[in-house]
Amino acid sequence: MVCNYLLALAIFYQAPEDFEISHELFERIKPHLRSHMIQEEIIEKKECYFENHKDFTHDLNRMRMWMSRLADCPRIHEADSLPPMETICRNVEFNREYYKYVRACQAFELTNWYWQQVVDETNELHGVWGSAKEIKNPQNFLSTRRELLKNLQESIGRENYYAGKLPHCVPLWRFREIE
Repeated sequence: MVCNYLLALAIFYQAPEDFEISHELFERIKPHLRSHMIQEEIIEKKECYFENHKDFTHDLNRMRMWMSRLADCPRIHEADSLPPMETICRNVEFNREYYKYVRACQAFELTNWYWQQVVDETNELHGVWGSAKEIKNPQNFLSTRRELLKNLQESIGRENYYAGKLPHCVPLWRFREIE
């Protein structure tokens, strides 16, 4: 069992791109390849890689590509620091309603440049909250969610990311105080 696991890892990390494998060897190492990819958060159990001998070379190269792409992406457990999905959905909805309001103001104002800035800021914040929504969506592939975590980290900054601080869902600095 341990030998098959080590053999699977050796093949994964060292075999050439066009590596051919016998059906017998494939059957011995496929559960180890799958479990390694699941453990490394490259695929989920529901994904069908390393299931069919004839797809081995394709699957092997695809998993290598994904492992390389996801090497510097946060692990999925970091999504737990994001707000609950209900909060995220409410904020995305409020952002879109505010966007509609701003676009209506933009249509009636002569200072269109000002309203365009507000539209741009609102869309940028929608991108942050929309990413959070996609990250928390279990229907999305694990690899997609991890890449979105990396993008979120880059867009809000590492300090805010690790503190679990998302920006406001709308540009509050544009709101005027009512006296």
